[in-house]
Amino acid sequence: MQYARKIGASALVVAAAFAVAFAVLVSSTAEATIETRSATGVYSTSGDATGTAENGDTVYIRAGNTGFVLFEITSIGGASASFTHADASDDGQTLYCQANTTTDTPTCDVDVDDDSGVTVAVKIDEDAGKGAVFVKQTVVGTTTTSTDQITVGVAQVPTTLTAKLVSTSIDSGQGSDPGRTLLNIRLTDADGAGIAGERLTVVSTRALLSAPNTTDDGAAALERTVSGETTTLETFSSGDVGTLAGTVDTSEDAATDADPDVDTRGYARVAVEGGGAAGVSTITVTVGELTQTVDLVLHGPVKTISAAAEQSAIAVGGSTYIVVTALDSAGNPVEGQNVSVKTRGGVSGPDKLSVKVTATNTAIKDAPPAIGGTTAGTGDLPACGTPTARTDDTETDGVDESTFWNGSGTNDDGQCVILVQAPNPEGTTSDAARGTHTITLVANATGGDSPKGVDEVAVEIEVGGAPTTIESDAPERIDPSAEVTINVTVRDDESVRVGAVAIEAIHTAGDGAIITPLRAMTSDGRGKFTYLAPSTPGVTEFLVRTKSGTGAVTAQLPIIIQIGEEVVEEPEPVVEEEPEPVAGTLAPAPAGAVTLTSFSGGSVDDLAAALSECGSDVVAHASVGGGWVSYIPGAVIAAANAPFNAAFADGIPGPTLFQVTNCVDAMDDGMDGGMEETGNGMEDTGNGS
Repeated sequence: MQYARKIGASALVVAAAFAVAFAVLVSSTAEATIETRSATGVYSTSGDATGTAENGDTVYIRAGNTGFVLFEITSIGGASASFTHADASDDGQTLYCQANTTTDTPTCDVDVDDDSGVTVAVKIDEDAGKGAVFVKQTVVGTTTTSTDQITVGVAQVPTTLTAKLVSTSIDSGQGSDPGRTLLNIRLTDADGAGIAGERLTVVSTRALLSAPNTTDDGAAALERTVSGETTTLETFSSGDVGTLAGTVDTSEDAATDADPDVDTRGYARVAVEGGGAAGVSTITVTVGELTQTVDLVLHGPVKTISAAAEQSAIAVGGSTYIVVTALDSAGNPVEGQNVSVKTRGGVSGPDKLSVKVTATNTAIKDAPPAIGGTTAGTGDLPACGTPTARTDDTETDGVDESTFWNGSGTNDDGQCVILVQAPNPEGTTSDAARGTHTITLVANATGGDSPKGVDEVAVEIEVGGAPTTIESDAPERIDPSAEVTINVTVRDDESVRVGAVAIEAIHTAGDGAIITPLRAMTSDGRGKFTYLAPSTPGVTEFLVRTKSGTGAVTAQLPIIIQIGEEVVEEPEPVVEEEPEPVAGTLAPAPAGAVTLTSFSGGSVDDLAAALSECGSDVVAHASVGGGWVSYIPGAVIAAANAPFNAAFADGIPGPTLFQVTNCVDAMDDGMDGGMEETGNGMEDTGNGS
């Protein structure tokens, strides 16, 4: 008998041939069925000859016959499978088996409690792709056959596990009621589709884990709404009892699937509560080989508050925020802490007659853009006290501003804001509020004394007049294609920096571009922008100006920058002067019968001195007017040197070439000395003899 072998993706010809064979097989008596096996080992019949499975699954095939049965596997598409029993042959594709009717009969029956038939296990390969597996059963010695079809799909592989806390800082419960927050979890595959029915393990190092309740998120504590569809979340294994570890299953599809494109699978939620001990609790979520950890700060009571103004210098009529940070004794941020202006002496002006700034802890700081559906927009900070209710801005479609932070006090980072405004009341001069104002803050909701052991904190705000001047550090010239950052400073008429005023930089002429624009408002009277020059030389111009709340220009500064290579002036070449020769010298020194030498210049007496080493017979000859004149230092008759003296009546310029003859005394002296030494030697030798 020719047995079928395990195959992968088949060609269309093979698939067509198999389809014909399968049509013949299913026309025979179908006695075999597909079974399932429960976790407790109970087998149950699926009731038909078809089934579905995923890669890695085990499927059970039952033939209702007590005799020997030949089981054969054929696969199409990317599907593949094998019999699990060790007696299987043909690479696990063929298996003879008999029902367990007697104890001494070899059997591969996995359902040994059923003597009315034989059940074998078929394992879909772990790496199987989509396709189908066909299991043919033939009762040995008969023509009775049947075939079961198993449609194989690829199981979702957990690829991405995310875990995010709604709040990253809660009260530890040390001396107070513990805080609570929620841990939201999502499990997806490589395509981003949620994976349902996966059991997640959640472990915490400090905080207690439990199932969410109505106090956490109202009636929807165990619901998740995605694009209008709501699915029910599974309950954490410990229920309402706080524990350090437990499990939770990911969500299935929504019960009412109004939109098949909305994926509500793979979600889970766990409540997290302070356990009484301050510190950082690490929460770990695990499924298979995937692990995700998040840190939750469990803070104790507030110990310190610090504060810093976003703008330490503002103009009359302007405003700024003071950002307050609250920490516990271990330096952990304290969430939900109120801070207010001290009741007595909370705001002090420059002098008794000044108009003081106002400070309030009920204003939320909103910095666009906002994030729809969350409690805070990017950059937002809550009010340090009970905030004023917000209303939804209809102009921002899809963003509900009423959902912005509506808690009381500091956020997860221990931060909140105090709004400071510099008034310019009608009927008073703008000088009334100018000067340095001091604002004192306390960690108390009503402005009373701070909790025991918590110091108050003071912040200074400089209030200036309207902008009158703008300063810049722009260079006069930059190279082509250069990038330059230009810093500007805005001051009032008393040279005080003016913050929180509208400012802009306009590129009025020239090529190139501003690549980093000025911020809309000055920061402590300062701002900056970055300009990228073109690759060609030229001139670029900017106009920097400030505006009032009504749009009127209050100060402006034109900036002009030349664009071109730096002109480097070449230094004048340094000409090294040749040293003046020493007067009255001959170079080279004359020696021998004839020497051509140069006289450095001087008088006739200087020449005589230079020739004095040559002896009484020396003569110096110079060319003058195409003829020669001679100088004889030892001439007895003075008239012999008359032509020479006449030629150089004003002295001998240098350098002047001379031919010196009969300079022999130096050589004679050397020879005489040598001879004397030789004579002495000989005399010595003679004495010795």
